[in-house]
Amino acid sequence: MQRGRARQYALCTIAVGYDRVSDGVEGVFDQAVTNGLAAIVAHAWPGRERGRRGVLSASDLLTVIEEHGEAAEPGVVHVLHDPAGPKYESAPWGVLNERIANFTTVRATALRGALRATQAIRHARDTGERPDTALTAEQVRALEELDTHPALGSVMEELRDRQEVAVPAADRAEQERATDYLHLLDDQEIERRAALDYTARYRPFHKDDETTVEDCPVCGNVSLVAEHRDGLLGAVGVGQCVVCSYRRTAEAANDQALTQQIQRAVKHPD
Repeated sequence: MQRGRARQYALCTIAVGYDRVSDGVEGVFDQAVTNGLAAIVAHAWPGRERGRRGVLSASDLLTVIEEHGEAAEPGVVHVLHDPAGPKYESAPWGVLNERIANFTTVRATALRGALRATQAIRHARDTGERPDTALTAEQVRALEELDTHPALGSVMEELRDRQEVAVPAADRAEQERATDYLHLLDDQEIERRAALDYTARYRPFHKDDETTVEDCPVCGNVSLVAEHRDGLLGAVGVGQCVVCSYRRTAEAANDQALTQQIQRAVKHPD
């Protein structure tokens, strides 16, 4: 149940804060707030997230947090992660004077204001505002801030999962585009391009120039001019093929470098 709430919170928060949805944002925001607050209350005060009719509304969950949390400033409540521990802990990586908060900041006033605006729109009540301006940046930040609670912590994980799928998919689409472009060229033109010495043509002009020419995964020629490399191993070029126009992005290069690193670790576990 808690994992489901955390994922619903993450998906809806990403939709509001990162995907910038506008159509139906009121319902998405309300779903994110309700699932996020329910997960936090169930973790901090098990059982208090439910009432006679099931899980409490977002507004009632905020009331529970206000009653049982630690008041910080007007309209703001701190929910301790570990009530027995200190409010701040030293950073485990040993950074001088850096501390980690042992609490999640719940901006109750901001979230209540958002709920009033979104619920009015969802229930067809006139708010005097355009639907796409009902949510403020402060209210969206208040929603995103809930993710620091250990019952959630799911937004960045969800974004990483999306990235793992999106980057290879985008690179495959780019390779297909370059392949289609290559098919438009006649054999004579392809042979002319392939015969050129791109390594000599694009050799570094000064000692700080990192330009290299690599094998292209689409046309197979040594014609991918890379001005940069991945940020992990420095082994996969970021650039464009002069023959078929395939472009390898920094994201695709980093993804391929990570795959190479994993393969090396499997072959040489020691």
